[in-house]
Amino acid sequence: MKKLFLSLILAQFLAVGVLFIKSVSAAPVTIFSDSFGSTATNNVSGWTETEDLSDFVKIAIDSPRPESSTVGYAFLGDDGSMSITVDTSDYEDIVLTYFWRGSDNENTQDEDTLKVFWKKNFDSEYILLNSHSTPNEISWNDEEINLPDDASNSLIDIKFFGNTGWKVAGASVDDVEITGSVIPTPPPVITNSCPLPDALGDETAETVNPAPEGEQDLQLVLDNASYTLNVTSDQKQFQKWNIDANSRVEIDAKFINEFAGYSSVFGFYKNDDLDSFTPIFKTAAIAGYESTPLSTSGPFALDLDNATSIGFAIKTWNGATPQGTFATKNSLNSGSRDQVVVYNPTSNTYVLGFEDLVNGDNDFNDLVVEIELDCEEIEEVPENSAPIADAGPDQIITLPTNSVNLNGTGTDSDGTISSYVWTQTSGSSVVNPDDVEDPSASPLIEGTYVFKLTVTDDDGATDDDEVTITINPAQSYICSDGLDNDSDGLIDENDPGCRNKNSDLYDPFDDSEENDTSNTNGGGGGGGGGGGRVQCSDNKDNSDPEDTLEDEDDPGCHTDGNPNNPDSYVRSDRSEVDGGEILGAQNACGIYVDKFLRRNHNNNPETVKKVQQFLNDYMNTGLAVDGIYGSKTETAVMAFQLKHTERVLAPWGISNPTGIFYLTTQTEVNNIMCPELNLDIPSNLIPFKTHPEAPVSIAPVNSFIYSQSNI
Repeated sequence: MKKLFLSLILAQFLAVGVLFIKSVSAAPVTIFSDSFGSTATNNVSGWTETEDLSDFVKIAIDSPRPESSTVGYAFLGDDGSMSITVDTSDYEDIVLTYFWRGSDNENTQDEDTLKVFWKKNFDSEYILLNSHSTPNEISWNDEEINLPDDASNSLIDIKFFGNTGWKVAGASVDDVEITGSVIPTPPPVITNSCPLPDALGDETAETVNPAPEGEQDLQLVLDNASYTLNVTSDQKQFQKWNIDANSRVEIDAKFINEFAGYSSVFGFYKNDDLDSFTPIFKTAAIAGYESTPLSTSGPFALDLDNATSIGFAIKTWNGATPQGTFATKNSLNSGSRDQVVVYNPTSNTYVLGFEDLVNGDNDFNDLVVEIELDCEEIEEVPENSAPIADAGPDQIITLPTNSVNLNGTGTDSDGTISSYVWTQTSGSSVVNPDDVEDPSASPLIEGTYVFKLTVTDDDGATDDDEVTITINPAQSYICSDGLDNDSDGLIDENDPGCRNKNSDLYDPFDDSEENDTSNTNGGGGGGGGGGGRVQCSDNKDNSDPEDTLEDEDDPGCHTDGNPNNPDSYVRSDRSEVDGGEILGAQNACGIYVDKFLRRNHNNNPETVKKVQQFLNDYMNTGLAVDGIYGSKTETAVMAFQLKHTERVLAPWGISNPTGIFYLTTQTEVNNIMCPELNLDIPSNLIPFKTHPEAPVSIAPVNSFIYSQSNI
């Protein structure tokens, strides 16, 4: 008891002593000094001068201060000033000292002063520190000013101002010095993170007794291991270490020393359960612990998880006889005794001193171990959800349409789609098997095709879906079936029954070869320009066969009746007889269609209506003028393209129609509707999908378009 009492008194004395030492400031350090040299000059080196003339602020050497190390001093006259910036970082208790004197010059005025200012460098206003009356003050005076706390650990500006009326009646300054005390470095703050130590309410330090003769006291063990720890006052009563949820604990253990008669195994246990004891090292060979390394082979590192707390313990043996288990948690020991003293020299580092006897000598030097603890969060990886592929709805198309959009999509509820791959599983081959990610296609023919879309997500999971495309044969019309249906020996375009009775033009959509009907598909009125067809660009001699003249050679196709004048030729004239009707004449002549169109694209409905009306008037197609660019409108555009192959298809180098209302098709329609335009065939024939004015496909971005041409 006496030893404990003396130890506590000594600890309190040391604590008070430490506090007393901390309260005494360190010796002042010179931060800045200037004795102004020994050479007379109009410039004060290192200082910023403010003056009306160059010699109002200067270094003078006459009548120097005898005690100064140099003969030079600063002279300030006629409202001249000088200032300097000083860095006081890492210093506190800033003090400004200087020497000054005035003047006995006959021009001295009673109000003449020397003023001293300071400010923090980033402030705009100076603060007055002192004002000295200078008239007849011809002796040197010393001055010491304690600057405000704001001057510590900062950038400060000091200024001397000669507030005098004459340059010869100024003030002098010498040996300016700024000192400060070094700001002491605070002791490190020990901040333990996961696992967090828990004293379980224990606040009582254990009495650490001197070791028996021949052993080292615990204090000496700590000192020899270079710990700056007091064996009593630095004790921590930690009994367990709590672990964050979903964390893995990293344990680094190091043997320090031992002074014990028993052999021991050091290890840890989880969740206050000694049955979960896991050995880390042993101090000697012990039966049953053959695979446990010896203490001298450390340090040791291991990981553990699935624990909410850990503690540390030793198991002791006398030869082959177990002697006991001693844990950091008191309640796990016999009589709930304290068998371990704990120290915390740095963050997350602990020193454990074990007592290996029940009711022993309490010297706590039987085994001394250092442990360092850290937590690593265990990342729970959720099970990946497979993506979902959707190849789009099944489609049915009818020839001559020979292209299709594969409207495939992929979704992933817990990530992103990394790839889309199309493969063909049925039908005549239209997919290049070596280019499955961006397959090419030849024109589709009658039959059934099956395409499979496989999507892969960012975790490698896949899903696939199939779509069936059915290609129906083209609708057959009697006047384009290659047969003699009325047994007159004439087939299709050679049969007069397949020609329109008004224009005598061949109508491939006519479903009768009989002469008594013009077209069973319906007429071509439609409100756009009369029922007749164009005669002045059909390569035939129509209403006036007696003149044997066709198109541009017929005077009836010229506005001035002169077949030799190409400027008067009207391609859209409905009649070769003079005074015939011109298609489009009901409108002001100009561009008739200014947009591009394509099936399954976001087309302009009003433009589609204009094209449908044109096809009804020009081709007698009988389309519904509904603004929908469907299969019937596409088929009618194909017929128009075939009729004008040389000007519509040939520029692209193809002979099969596409049904796309694009550059050459648009130009031909505009020339027919307004011959005066006389538009040239476009020369910049770029693919439809790359044209900036092309309508957007209504298929998803990852769709693949199978088409014969990009026109």
